[in-house]
Amino acid sequence: MKIYLVRHGETDWNLSGKAQGQSDIPLNSTGENQALSVSKYFSNINIESIYSSSVQRALKTASIISINHNTDPVINDSFLEVDFGDLDGEPLKEMRTSFPLFFKKWTSDPTSAVFPESKETLKILQSRTWKGITELVEAHSENDNIIVVSHAFAIYSILCRALGMPLKNYGRLRLLPGTISILEAKKNPGDEFVDTKWTLTKLNSSPSQEKPHD
Repeated sequence: MKIYLVRHGETDWNLSGKAQGQSDIPLNSTGENQALSVSKYFSNINIESIYSSSVQRALKTASIISINHNTDPVINDSFLEVDFGDLDGEPLKEMRTSFPLFFKKWTSDPTSAVFPESKETLKILQSRTWKGITELVEAHSENDNIIVVSHAFAIYSILCRALGMPLKNYGRLRLLPGTISILEAKKNPGDEFVDTKWTLTKLNSSPSQEKPHD
């Protein structure tokens, strides 16, 4: 099974360096063009299902991808971005001065830092997203290709879990808007899902610069 993890296209908040969690911010013109490039990448790949979080930047990206496939995006908020709380919409460069207590916790242990006026941490996010991945693997056959359109921290949490990386090391990965990462899931005969072997075969790939080899 191949799971194509697509980060949504660019928004104005991405461009201006603002924290972007669960606020419903639309794609900008660059983001729509990125989505079109992603759609073209998948045009000759047989896709079983497309999943997306419910916010419009992800759902619009997924809808553009679906143009070349006989399937509509399925909303699945297991793949919604982490809830940034009061940090949502704030310039990231001002986080140190605007939220000093949170910043201190974030820099010492980002996985357990609770976002201001939020109930989520990166650990909680990872539990949510990995439950979603588990359900998709259980629902699909081993030969299926599926697309998940999601968000930076949501995808980081999935990749760290699949690769056995400590979540605190998410910063060693890089995901730009409008890029594709690919996880391959393989099961040994008789093994349960917990024993699935994961391989990362593509990371942060810009489809406007590469052609698919699938």
